[in-house]
Formats: sequence, structure tokens, C-alpha cells
Amino acid sequence: MDTTRKITDLAPEDVPVVERLFGQRLDKATDAVLILRLPESVAPAGDDELPSWCNVLDGMSDQDVDEFNAILKLPVRIAKHET
Repeated sequence: MDTTRKITDLAPEDVPVVERLFGQRLDKATDAVLILRLPESVAPAGDDELPSWCNVLDGMSDQDVDEFNAILKLPVRIAKHET
């Protein structure tokens, strides 16, 4: 399954997320296109069924789960890029 979006079609609040993903500032003057591809092998089988890779905590010790949950509670800071 592919999702295609032009940079110019992104909502203004989504641009910083995409810039953070690519690690650089995106210029709307360029005619860039994002193509997000989900391989068929990891696509969910049905609406009520998640693929096995979604079970990220399976096999973790209690300590590992506690550390994982603590990381999720950390504040997120997004750095602004200066031009």
C-alpha cells in the first residue's frame, strides 16, 4: 500500500514532523513528493487484527518494560531550524 503526498499538500502543522523525519528543512518551492510504502507482508490482515510486530513488549523483562514506559513519559522537544 502506497501513500503519495506532495510537500505543498502537507498541512502546515505536519511539515515540522516530516522535516524532523528527514533531518533537514524542506523548501515548499521544490516539487518534492513523499511516497510512504507499507510492505504487503506487514499490512494488517483485517480491521480488528494487528500484525505480530505490534507486540513490542513481548519477551521483555519487567525492568525493560518499566524503562520503556518511563521513556514514553519524557517530554518531547522539537528544535526549530534557523534559516
